[in-house]
This record gives sequence, structure tokens and C-alpha cells, in this order.
Amino acid sequence: MYIRRTARLLTATLACACASALALPGATAAPAPPAPAPAAGPRAFAPAPYTTNPSAAVRRDVEADAKKALSAHGRAAHRGSSDAFTVRNLVVDRDGSASVRFDRTYKGLPAYGGDVVVRLKKDGTYASLSSAAEAAPTLSTEPGLTASRASRLSEKAFTGSADAVSTPHLAVQLNGDDSALVWETVVSGVRADQTPSRLHVLVDAHSGKVLRTRDEVSTFAPAGPAGPARTATAAKSAAPAPSAAATAVTSWGPSPHHPPASQAAAERLSKPSGHRKGHGAAERAPADRRADGRAGSSSRARAAGAGR
Repeated sequence: MYIRRTARLLTATLACACASALALPGATAAPAPPAPAPAAGPRAFAPAPYTTNPSAAVRRDVEADAKKALSAHGRAAHRGSSDAFTVRNLVVDRDGSASVRFDRTYKGLPAYGGDVVVRLKKDGTYASLSSAAEAAPTLSTEPGLTASRASRLSEKAFTGSADAVSTPHLAVQLNGDDSALVWETVVSGVRADQTPSRLHVLVDAHSGKVLRTRDEVSTFAPAGPAGPARTATAAKSAAPAPSAAATAVTSWGPSPHHPPASQAAAERLSKPSGHRKGHGAAERAPADRRADGRAGSSSRARAAGAGR
């Protein structure tokens, strides 16, 4: 009996030792290396479904179609006999449809708040139109207020230390179905918080009332105690402060809405071309979606070109 018990214990011991030997390599094996990070650069991003920088041929065709559509639907744009329109920028979608924004002038003066967006189908034909203005301007362009007076009123509207005041020029401010002749003056200087400023001031050319202001320089600061915001230029020669200043140029007046298909790109349309960058994804070339469009063509393809 003693020998039999010893044999059982020996068998159990050998079984445990074998199990431990089999489990040991798995327990001591090194963990699997992490997956490599994706490569940086434009190729790391998915192609955008639109471009704001199509080829010259596509831009020419799109602008021509948009101008034709605007001419045919001038009533929807509240176009008056003294109005003229010029293309500011455009977006071409992957399927060939497009949105084109026009700036308005009235008797040769810039008409702020009078911009129009024309949308085209993928074959280049008219789809829809949006106008920021609700009526065509009809007003005299003779001011009752002198330019020098408008300059002083604009400088007075600036809060901070003004370094320079531009020569005022006449413009038209549209707001719904209202319109007003204004003097526009740019006052440059430093605000009380020591951030730079380029303040555009619109002064009514008859009453002298400040109708609108727009600053080219936008500032932001994180929550909590912080010193004055600094510009990128100042940061080169000093340690960065816990706040920052950034430049952003915006357009006067409300902006018409854009179709969902172009929404991401349409948000850029309210900014001049020099401020469209800073977007990680590359705006790459959609396939050619616009052909010559003559009678009998079954489709019109538009080559959007690379738009990084």
C-alpha cells in the first residue's frame, strides 16, 4: 500500500511539472509589438469629396455656367439695373455639381451683404440660387457726410491705441430689404488687452451712425489667469504666453445657405482664398465630370484637378 501511494504521488508530481513546462514559454513570451502608426503627410488623409481649386478649364466652365444661371434668374437674386456681380470663389463636388459665390457691386461700389450663391447640377445646368439681400438697392451714392468726418468717427469707435486710419471709401451696406450708403474706414492699432487690431468701421454716409464693425484679428484665450495674448510674431522672440491671437478675415453681411453635399466646403466660401488653408485633409481631384455640353451630349464631366 505504501508503494502504491508513493507511485500515485510521483505520477501527480510529474504531471504538474509537465504542465508547468508547457505553460512557461507562453507566460514568459514577449508581448506583441504595437501596430505601426500611419504615415504622416497628405497620403494619410482620405480624399475630400470636393475641391475649391479645380483646373483652369473646369473653373472657366463652372464660372460661365454660373454667370449664365445668374443672368437667367436675376429676379431671385434681387438684381437691379445698377448691380454687377463678380465671382469670389467656388466649390466643385466629386459628382460635378458646383456652388459659386458672387460679390455684388452697386453703381461700382461694393455692396456688403449682397452676395449671391448659385448652385449648379452635375451637368452644369441651374439648380438653385440664394441671395443674402432681400431687395435690390435703390439709393443715391452722394454722401451727406464728408470723408474726414467719417474718418474721425471711425477712429472714435476704436477701443485701444490707434496707429493708423485708412482713407475712407464709399460702399453700400445691405441688410435684408434695407440699404444704406456708408463710408468704410480701417483703423489699425492695439486693443487695451495688447492684441493687434485692424478694425473695419462702416459709418452711415448721411447720419454718421456706426452701422457695423468687423475686426480682421480674432483673439481667444484659455480659461484661467493669463497675460496679454501674443501674436505669432511675438512668440518667436519670447516664451509663449498662456493665451494666443489668431487672424481671421470674414465677409460683410449674412451668407446664404449651401446644399448639404457641399457643406464642408461651403463653410469655406465665406472666407477669402488666402484663409482657406489649415485643413489637414487634402482636397484631391475628383474625376472629370464636365464635357463640352453641346446639344446631344449625354453627360458633362468636370475635371476638378488637384486641390490641395
